[in-house]
Amino acid sequence: MVNPLTVEFVVETRSARPGAVFCAAVLNMAACGMEILTSILAAAATEIGRNLCRCIFPKIKSTVRFKANLRDLEKEKKRMMDLMNDIKQQLESAEKIGRSPTPEVKIWLRDADEFVANANSVQAGVTVNDTRLYGCHCHCSQRIRLGSEVGKLLKEVETLLKAGSFPDGVVSVNDLEKPVEYLPGPSIEYQTIASRNLAELAKMLEENNVRRIGVWGMGGVGKTTLVRNMNNKLNSTSSDQCLFSIVIWITVSKEVDLKRVQREIADRLNLKMEAEESIERTARRLHQRLEKEKFLLILDDVWDNIDLDRLGI
Repeated sequence: MVNPLTVEFVVETRSARPGAVFCAAVLNMAACGMEILTSILAAAATEIGRNLCRCIFPKIKSTVRFKANLRDLEKEKKRMMDLMNDIKQQLESAEKIGRSPTPEVKIWLRDADEFVANANSVQAGVTVNDTRLYGCHCHCSQRIRLGSEVGKLLKEVETLLKAGSFPDGVVSVNDLEKPVEYLPGPSIEYQTIASRNLAELAKMLEENNVRRIGVWGMGGVGKTTLVRNMNNKLNSTSSDQCLFSIVIWITVSKEVDLKRVQREIADRLNLKMEAEESIERTARRLHQRLEKEKFLLILDDVWDNIDLDRLGI
């Protein structure tokens, strides 16, 4: 068999038709060149095809699963919206008693809203693309792009749903700046009788069975000064050692205005009140808010009996 890569045989071969030998050699060389060229082109095509597959295979895979992914996206979007509504309902109830969402919840709700908007946009794009497709227009590139976006959204919603469990709750544990507010006034530190009364008052506050304490006497004997010092003593205690989660100081005055007193208590609790809200409704809201706290309410300058139940305490 003649080796097409060997040309010496043309000189050594004897033939009655040297032209035929020469033509055969030329033909063999041409065939050889075609085979080499074919091999080169085949190798190039293989490499190009391999690289092309690496680029478009993920997109083709997304396109093949396009309808299934769309159904999954709709299902996951519904789960997300149900979870969002549940969290928002919790926040609405919490806001009524002066609570606010944690920073993490605010960020999550923002990201969740953005996801729903993007999902709606992609689904709308799919509807338009399908309409054109059924009208015999080829929009394969749009389908590939939408398939890729649907895949990204499915990964995003998986992350959001996991993050939306909030095991520590959706509202801040305590929205108050300080459990106790300092009240300016004279100190009784070096007054023997007043200091003894302060120590007795502090001891009563530590007893679990004590619900109410009354400090009374003639005007000017130091009742307000005594209780102010008690308040400031609690203020100097660290938050984790304080007896109460919140201390509320309200000056009642001679003419009792229950609505004003309620409003000042609500302000201290960061509880929003409606302008036309009735005393009864405010009382219910204050009670609902305060039953979650271990609180101390100090009513100063009281001249007459106060119905604490009507106040909401």
